[in-house]
Amino acid sequence: MKRTYTIGVIAEEIGDAYGAMVISGIEEYLRKNNYFFLTVIHRMIQSCCKTYAQCFLRASGGLHPTDTSLTEKLALPTVAVAGHLPVEGVTNIVLDHTRAA
Repeated sequence: MKRTYTIGVIAEEIGDAYGAMVISGIEEYLRKNNYFFLTVIHRMIQSCCKTYAQCFLRASGGLHPTDTSLTEKLALPTVAVAGHLPVEGVTNIVLDHTRAA
Protein backbone atom coordinates (compact mmCIF):
# COMPACT_ATOMS: atom_id res chain seq x y z
CA MET A 1 0.00 0.00 0.00
CA LYS A 2 2.26 2.76 -1.25
CA ARG A 3 -0.22 5.58 -0.68
CA THR A 4 0.80 9.18 -1.22
CA TYR A 5 -2.24 10.72 0.51
CA THR A 6 -2.01 13.35 -2.22
CA ILE A 7 -4.78 14.20 -4.70
CA GLY A 8 -4.37 16.27 -7.86
CA VAL A 9 -7.08 18.84 -8.60
CA ILE A 10 -7.32 20.05 -12.19
CA ALA A 11 -9.56 23.11 -12.46
CA GLU A 12 -10.59 25.47 -15.23
CA GLU A 13 -10.19 28.57 -13.07
CA ILE A 14 -9.39 29.25 -9.45
CA GLY A 15 -10.32 32.93 -9.13
CA ASP A 16 -14.04 32.74 -9.92
CA ALA A 17 -16.69 32.13 -7.27
CA TYR A 18 -17.76 28.72 -8.62
CA GLY A 19 -14.24 27.32 -8.93
CA ALA A 20 -13.27 28.64 -5.52
CA MET A 21 -16.32 27.01 -3.87
CA VAL A 22 -15.68 23.63 -5.49
CA ILE A 23 -11.98 23.67 -4.60
CA SER A 24 -12.81 24.80 -1.07
CA GLY A 25 -15.18 21.84 -0.66
CA ILE A 26 -12.56 19.42 -1.97
CA GLU A 27 -9.95 20.92 0.36
CA GLU A 28 -12.22 20.69 3.40
CA TYR A 29 -13.00 17.02 2.80
CA LEU A 30 -9.40 16.06 2.05
CA ARG A 31 -8.03 17.94 5.06
CA LYS A 32 -10.48 16.16 7.39
CA ASN A 33 -9.28 12.85 5.97
CA ASN A 34 -5.55 13.66 6.22
CA TYR A 35 -4.92 14.14 2.51
CA PHE A 36 -2.83 16.80 0.80
CA PHE A 37 -3.84 18.24 -2.57
CA LEU A 38 -2.17 20.05 -5.44
CA THR A 39 -4.16 22.30 -7.76
CA VAL A 40 -3.39 23.25 -11.35
CA ILE A 41 -5.41 25.47 -13.71
CA HIS A 42 -5.97 24.57 -17.37
CA ARG A 43 -7.86 27.70 -18.61
CA MET A 44 -9.70 25.60 -21.23
CA ILE A 45 -6.48 24.46 -22.91
CA GLN A 46 -7.18 20.78 -23.56
CA SER A 47 -3.52 19.82 -23.95
CA CYS A 48 -2.86 21.12 -20.41
CA CYS A 49 -5.40 18.67 -18.97
CA LYS A 50 -3.53 15.70 -20.41
CA THR A 51 -0.11 17.08 -19.45
CA TYR A 52 -1.18 17.83 -15.88
CA ALA A 53 -2.76 14.40 -15.50
CA GLN A 54 0.49 12.77 -16.62
CA CYS A 55 2.47 14.88 -14.13
CA PHE A 56 0.15 13.80 -11.32
CA LEU A 57 0.84 10.13 -12.11
CA ARG A 58 4.16 10.45 -10.30
CA ALA A 59 2.96 12.54 -7.35
CA SER A 60 -0.60 11.63 -6.44
CA GLY A 61 -2.98 8.79 -5.76
CA GLY A 62 -5.99 10.23 -7.59
CA LEU A 63 -7.40 13.12 -9.60
CA HIS A 64 -10.32 15.52 -9.17
CA PRO A 65 -10.91 17.37 -12.44
CA THR A 66 -13.47 20.15 -11.89
CA ASP A 67 -15.56 21.47 -14.75
CA THR A 68 -13.10 19.83 -17.14
CA SER A 69 -13.85 17.89 -20.30
CA LEU A 70 -12.06 14.57 -20.06
CA THR A 71 -12.07 12.51 -23.23
CA GLU A 72 -10.42 9.31 -21.99
CA LYS A 73 -9.87 7.25 -18.87
CA LEU A 74 -6.81 8.32 -16.88
CA ALA A 75 -4.29 6.00 -15.23
CA LEU A 76 -5.28 7.21 -11.72
CA PRO A 77 -8.59 6.86 -9.89
CA THR A 78 -10.57 9.88 -11.11
CA VAL A 79 -13.64 11.66 -9.75
CA ALA A 80 -14.82 14.45 -12.05
CA VAL A 81 -16.93 17.30 -10.70
CA ALA A 82 -19.32 18.46 -13.44
CA GLY A 83 -17.56 16.53 -16.18
CA HIS A 84 -19.13 17.24 -19.53
CA LEU A 85 -18.76 13.83 -21.16
CA PRO A 86 -19.34 10.34 -19.76
CA VAL A 87 -15.97 8.55 -19.71
CA GLU A 88 -15.67 4.88 -18.79
CA GLY A 89 -13.75 4.45 -15.53
CA VAL A 90 -14.33 8.06 -14.39
CA THR A 91 -16.82 8.80 -11.61
CA ASN A 92 -18.71 11.96 -12.58
CA ILE A 93 -20.46 14.06 -9.96
CA VAL A 94 -23.27 15.77 -11.89
CA LEU A 95 -24.53 19.08 -10.57
CA ASP A 96 -28.24 19.94 -10.61
CA HIS A 97 -28.00 23.57 -11.73
CA THR A 98 -31.79 24.04 -11.70
CA ARG A 99 -32.01 22.96 -8.07
CA ALA A 100 -28.93 24.98 -7.14
CA ALA A 101 -30.44 28.14 -8.65
